[in-house]
Amino acid sequence: MGAFREEDPLATLLAAEQMRVVECVLQFAAGDRAGHIAEARRIVRALGDAETNVLYPAFSRVSVRPETERLLDDSRDNRAQQLAALDVLAHKRSPRLRKLAAVELCDQINHHGIQHVSLLIPVLSSQLPRPLYRSICQAFKTRYEGGLDVHASQRSGVEERSAST
Repeated sequence: MGAFREEDPLATLLAAEQMRVVECVLQFAAGDRAGHIAEARRIVRALGDAETNVLYPAFSRVSVRPETERLLDDSRDNRAQQLAALDVLAHKRSPRLRKLAAVELCDQINHHGIQHVSLLIPVLSSQLPRPLYRSICQAFKTRYEGGLDVHASQRSGVEERSAST
């Protein structure tokens, strides 16, 4: 029998949050309110912040093959591209064009997620001592959740200012 392997907390968190973004995008494309785009932006910004400040710097602690290094370099600007695509999607007026842009964005998000979960994160988890990897996972989660709170408070501040005018 094979050894039991626990689920990777970082991969689980990334997969769950990226699914939330995909759901928001699809709900917006289906004609639901614009709040879904704002929620997707908030999640993508927080993920990008946690990746930039916790995940990507952690790779300096391990040796990576050249193809993994190229993938890592390519991944660094994916969240910015996703934010730009969300902005484009938010301005699509035609339902048909909005749905097409949503499908393209969802494909991009899913591809990015697969790269992280199946290619990048296993490099870290296999080369770092388990306690160090767990601390990186916890730091990522803390940074991500803090980013969600910051973006939520910024959004509520904007809503309060617009309501008072």
